[in-house]
Amino acid sequence: MSMHCAKKISQNPANKLELWEDMKILAWSRCFVAIYCVCHLVVYIKVQTGVASRLMYSQGAETTEKLHWKLGIISRHMQCTEYPIREGLGQLVKIVKNVVQKPVAPRQLQDALTLADIKQVVYEVRKLMEAGSSMNGFVHPRNYHLEFVVPAGQLDRSIEREPITQSPDDRILLAMTEDANRALESVDCNMVLNCCLEKCFTRLFSEVDSLLRDRTPPAAGSFAPNSQPFSATAKIPHVALLPALDRMSHIYASPLDAAPLVKDLVGLSYFAPFVASIVHQSLQRDSLACEESL
Repeated sequence: MSMHCAKKISQNPANKLELWEDMKILAWSRCFVAIYCVCHLVVYIKVQTGVASRLMYSQGAETTEKLHWKLGIISRHMQCTEYPIREGLGQLVKIVKNVVQKPVAPRQLQDALTLADIKQVVYEVRKLMEAGSSMNGFVHPRNYHLEFVVPAGQLDRSIEREPITQSPDDRILLAMTEDANRALESVDCNMVLNCCLEKCFTRLFSEVDSLLRDRTPPAAGSFAPNSQPFSATAKIPHVALLPALDRMSHIYASPLDAAPLVKDLVGLSYFAPFVASIVHQSLQRDSLACEESL
């Protein structure tokens, strides 16, 4: 958890309880931020690479010079992925901390929580986050994730764009950006993102379940036929859950720890048709543009 808060608590200050309350919100927030950030990045990068693959398999016959030119365009295109891990991440942290307050703050540190209680907290946070309510500061309520992956104003088509006086390379980059934006705004993107989130939160619940099993010995007769699994009724003090939440957040935030999870997410069956549709729709728009120019 926050070394700053932990150090202050160890000094036994007069506001020790207040610091623990801050730690409670921080631990939950870090866990949610880590999960949302990983899922947003996986989906966002898959969209960007889908748009890039469309360039790789177009533009005529290949030569070494043309291949180098394509790679240069793609390199410039992929530089925009910095936003989700900088300004976008800062916005995500701000909103998650605000959203977490409602379901977490009323739960006292001494409260004993079951797995069902923890799932309820996650459900309430996800409902507030993914509803994209404008009350939480969202500009795109139907596509809440856009707040964290695309700079403000980039999707506003009411803004007058400068006349196309750029180089051919710049015009290609602009077209790639527009293709990526359309994909990110699509219903398919929301579906794929939701699948990623479901997988990550299911993994979180599995980790919590293992924690409860380790802390609670099985009751007598719990292995009898039709008996309820002991972890369903096992409880953990809220204060004891905080270090565990912090450790779990590292599963998603640490590059080495997150690698197996990211591999699982990228391998989800929903991604192949989603990326294929990005390429297909882009080629369709090119075909229509060519017909209109004739």
